[in-house]
Amino acid sequence: MDTSKTSYGMHNASSLYPANSMIDSDSFDGALSKPTPDSRLYNIYNTVLRHDYNVTGADKTPIFHIHNSTIKPKKPDLTIHSGGDENGTVLAVCKFLHFSRHFKVCLGDPHDLNLAQWEDLVCQNMRRNKYRWQMTIPNVAGPQRRSFVWKSTHHVGIGDDTPSIFNARCWKLVEEQTGQVVAVFLAKNLKSFTKSGKLQIDVNYGQDFDLMVLITVLALYEKQRRRSQNSAGGGGGGGGGG
Repeated sequence: MDTSKTSYGMHNASSLYPANSMIDSDSFDGALSKPTPDSRLYNIYNTVLRHDYNVTGADKTPIFHIHNSTIKPKKPDLTIHSGGDENGTVLAVCKFLHFSRHFKVCLGDPHDLNLAQWEDLVCQNMRRNKYRWQMTIPNVAGPQRRSFVWKSTHHVGIGDDTPSIFNARCWKLVEEQTGQVVAVFLAKNLKSFTKSGKLQIDVNYGQDFDLMVLITVLALYEKQRRRSQNSAGGGGGGGGGG
């Protein structure tokens, strides 16, 4: 994984656009298999006033708290803390780039320049329904760089829960090299005021992978929420345009 000492790890995001990618192939669509022994379910809730996020396990035990910053442009838009509040260790952050469809993601505390690991979350089209990112995955043969794509979905669900055709904030994560759906995020409908959705991850690629999955899909969810709020004439839509 690339390590950067520059502010928000700024480097050329265009390198994430692969030549002859599978992204435009119809065969790239897949269906989520039944949960495996490796499957992990995360429930994601939002606070009512500031719209921070809290993540629990299937047993409702608090795991992560995500601070949502909309009015301080120099701060990350999303910051994942361990545990149930902002006193926990910083595990990952995401910055919404101004006047851009792309994002910068950091595993670790961005203030720790020696350990912070930056990646790009890159929009693949003008419809904003495909976003690609890469990371290094541990492997018995040695670390490997792998690519993943979040694709908007109306068909892939979690168990008996399926996305509504009217819900544009549900996503499936496809591993580009295999075409396998490795994670699914289902956003809740408008009837729920405090639950944003749930995330199921079906491969065991380590904690950093789970953090990357969580921070990238919440970035997409929160960016859509801010756009919708701005379109409706509401406030709090700062923290990155485009």
